[in-house]
Amino acid sequence: FTHHPRFEPVFLKSRRRISSHGVSAVLTGEEARVSTQRDDAPFNFNAYVAEKANHVNKALDDAVAVRNPPMIHDAMRYSLLAGGKRVRPMLCIAACEIVGGPQSAAIPAACAVEMIHTMSLIHDDLPCMDNDDLRR
Repeated sequence: FTHHPRFEPVFLKSRRRISSHGVSAVLTGEEARVSTQRDDAPFNFNAYVAEKANHVNKALDDAVAVRNPPMIHDAMRYSLLAGGKRVRPMLCIAACEIVGGPQSAAIPAACAVEMIHTMSLIHDDLPCMDNDDLRR
């Protein structure tokens, strides 16, 4: 497929090959500059995961403050803030960011996902389920 110069959209500034199968992306001038800027710096996955986990941990801490009755809230905080990789909320945030959304828009959903996951772990350990004393 070739473009005739007369029918070429005026907003197109550059083309960049994005795969070995002949597919190309059409970028505007601004996108091309941003694209080349990002290509110079390697993506640090471990730093990204740690940063997102820190944001989620802070949001979870804020979301589950100690209230009355403190015994219930202490138990909730113990289970929810016990640590972990926070993979599920990180994926939620990454999905939001990849479509152009800000992290702040994804934090409530990311926390909800982590809360549901924690609840499922607690539920699984109930005596009517596996009654396990230890987590895997």
